[in-house]
Amino acid sequence: MPLGLVGSPQADDGAPPRAILRPPFRQAFARKTVPVQPNGTFLDILFFGDIVGKAGRQAVFHYLEHLGDRPELVIANVENVTHGFGISERHYRELLERGIHVMTGGNHSFDRRELVDFIGGAHAMLRPANLPGQNVPGVGWRVFDLGVGVKVGVLNLIGQAFMANYNSPWEQLETAV
Repeated sequence: MPLGLVGSPQADDGAPPRAILRPPFRQAFARKTVPVQPNGTFLDILFFGDIVGKAGRQAVFHYLEHLGDRPELVIANVENVTHGFGISERHYRELLERGIHVMTGGNHSFDRRELVDFIGGAHAMLRPANLPGQNVPGVGWRVFDLGVGVKVGVLNLIGQAFMANYNSPWEQLETAV
C-alpha cells in the first residue's frame, strides 16, 4: 500500500492532508515535461503511482485541486482504488471527473468482477496488455488525443518478478510498438 493519508482530510487547522509513503516507495507521483516536437514544444505529464482506497483518492484529489498549472496528461494506476482492491465503475467515473485522463491497472485490476462489465466502454482504462488468455476484456494500450495537436500512446505492461504467470512484457512491447 504505497499511498495513504496522515491526519484527517478536513483538518481543523486548514492544512492539507499529507501523503505518506511506505518503503520501498520514495514518491507516489512523478511529473515530467517532455519534448514532443523539434521546435521546442513540450508536453507536461503527471503520473500517480498506485492509488489505494479512499485515503489515496482523497490525497490525489486534493493534490489536483491545489495544483497550479494543470498538465496536459494525467495518468494514474488505479488497480487498488476501490477499498484497496480493484476498481468500481463509480470510482472510475469519479477519477475521470476529477481530471485523470488515463488509468492503468495491474495484478489486482480484476479483483472486482464488475470491471469485466464496464471495461469495454471505459475508454480511459488500460488493463495490462500482457495478461495471459485470448479473450481478456479491455485493452492494454491506446492512443489518446490530447486535443492540443498531440496524440500520446500509452502502453500498460505488468512485470513477471514475484508475480503470477504473466506473458513476457518484452514480447508484448515489441508486438505493441
